[in-house]
Amino acid sequence: MAVIYRSTNIIPAPLVTLSTEFERDDQGNKLYEKTKIDLNGTFVAWKGGMTQAAPPADRTPTEASGIAWLMDKQNELRDLFSVDDGVFEILGRQGQSLFNCTAKVVGPITFNEGIWVETSTWKISLEAITDVPGDDLVTSEVNGWTFAENEDNAAIAVTHNVSAKGLNITDSTINPSGFTPIQLARRWVLTRTGYGSASGSFVNLPTVSDAYNHLRTETYDDEAGTYSIAETWTSQDGQDYIEEFEVTRDNDLTQPWEVVSVRGTITGLRNNSQTHYVAASGAWSTISGLLYSRAEVYGAPSGTLHAIPKTTSVGTNVDDGIITYNYVFDTRSAPEVPGAEEEDIVVRDIDPRDIYASHAIIGRALGPVIQFMNTYTSYQREASINIKFPAGLYPTYADKSTIDALVNSNILVGLGIQPAGTRSSDFLLSQNDSSWNFKKGIYTRSVKWTFNTGL
Repeated sequence: MAVIYRSTNIIPAPLVTLSTEFERDDQGNKLYEKTKIDLNGTFVAWKGGMTQAAPPADRTPTEASGIAWLMDKQNELRDLFSVDDGVFEILGRQGQSLFNCTAKVVGPITFNEGIWVETSTWKISLEAITDVPGDDLVTSEVNGWTFAENEDNAAIAVTHNVSAKGLNITDSTINPSGFTPIQLARRWVLTRTGYGSASGSFVNLPTVSDAYNHLRTETYDDEAGTYSIAETWTSQDGQDYIEEFEVTRDNDLTQPWEVVSVRGTITGLRNNSQTHYVAASGAWSTISGLLYSRAEVYGAPSGTLHAIPKTTSVGTNVDDGIITYNYVFDTRSAPEVPGAEEEDIVVRDIDPRDIYASHAIIGRALGPVIQFMNTYTSYQREASINIKFPAGLYPTYADKSTIDALVNSNILVGLGIQPAGTRSSDFLLSQNDSSWNFKKGIYTRSVKWTFNTGL
């Protein structure tokens, strides 16, 4: 039998004792085997030694030379075991390998007391990590996914937990990079993080391009050698935002119109190419054009809603990527003047009254004498018009002439308010006042006609 360390044959071969311990985790699972190697040898002054070639020839010792030769062998032994992580081998008589491992020295070299003329006994202990399961050098591995659909199945909340505990292995053959347990655990975890590793794990799971709001939490313990990452996503197929909205319809008998409100919240979803707010604002540019149809479909008013909302309110939270909105529509009639937000048209007809004389009589207890003149006052009609336009639709005072013409054609004539017939012969224009606040988009008009004939 031959005992070899770092390619050096120790002659004569020491007595070898191998004892194996099983390292286990907290749950009792086997992690690896640790083999202790105890060497108990005897140097002989006139023969053997440490060699990487053929055994040295025997010599004839004297008292002086025997001590010297033995001390030389002791120094060679010290040098041989001064380096850890050497290959330790036991060979059979035919040179076959009986045991092989990478070992480190765990105990001092001890030389027993003696005369040291012919022999010198010694002993040393080595240790080797053997039978390690797998190449990752970790235990307590966790790589779990959780998928939860929201109520309308539009979005999926994805949770990924990855954790491991690194093994404390210093054997350079098994752990050539010399990683510490925390480094081994971290290496294992980081190669398994990310949304892409979940592909195929869930029915209809959206692709990684549709995974948003990635959050990652890192937890580690250097002393325990544990490392974990918990990461979450909001995953939606082809949509980078979440919207919730509601539609309400109000009927108030004290008000002339039905009112339908559309209010909602848009939450943008973040990824590597855009922020929450960029996603939310992009969604709002589309959703804002759908609010009227939502009010018509979901509000189901008995009349037709005005295309221009009565009131609008939009709120933005840039940091959180949230946009809120509230649009109120009502069933007021469509505008007679294109572009008008609101129109108020009041027509007052003044019928003829009797014309009479009143004569005061001194001492008459019944009061004055009333005398009918056998004629009447003229017929009259008054129209009061108030129109509100969106600010900027007609931005200058010069636009007033355009509005005047539209009011004349679409309201006064179009609605039959202006009397039929010929002016000056059939009716007279008693009043025609108008004002135009082009900064606020407010137009007012007061018109009065006096008739030659009846209405």
